[in-house]
Amino acid sequence: MASGSARHPVFRECVERHFKTWSSLQLALREVMPGPIGLEFFSWLIDSTETFFYENADLYPDEVTDFLAEILNTELDTWIEDGSLELVCGALCSGFRACAAGRAEEVTSELAKLPAPADLSGHRQAPAVNPDDDDESPAAPVTPGPSRPAARDPPQSESMQTDEDGWTVARKRR
Repeated sequence: MASGSARHPVFRECVERHFKTWSSLQLALREVMPGPIGLEFFSWLIDSTETFFYENADLYPDEVTDFLAEILNTELDTWIEDGSLELVCGALCSGFRACAAGRAEEVTSELAKLPAPADLSGHRQAPAVNPDDDDESPAAPVTPGPSRPAARDPPQSESMQTDEDGWTVARKRR
């Protein structure tokens, strides 16, 4: 949808809900921008993502992935490599198309299927990986992302690690 088009309140709810249930994003926010600064950034990220959709016609998930990856890289020094970024962006594109086609109730129905927002209050950041260290100690698991309800799928573990350049990276554990 191009600029000047009417905004869909359900699409904003879609963006907000997907971001709230996206554990990799929530963990990065908590670790890099805790407290009020993180809440302000989170609100800005929702606004920016919503605006990105309205200002760019016919977005594909990879375009939204590039957009969000650049923001996460620039603002949070974070790369999310656990596959959740692509899943969230695909869901946002589907939600936007459905809202634009007048199928807001379909989006609302899909949002109701998402798990509860990520609760990372008790999570500790995984220790930084030392490339010289041969001992592989497992990182702490994180709540699964928005498209993987914990009750149905086997747990996919994720870990947040800081590399030697200071970047925070979310990866699936193998």
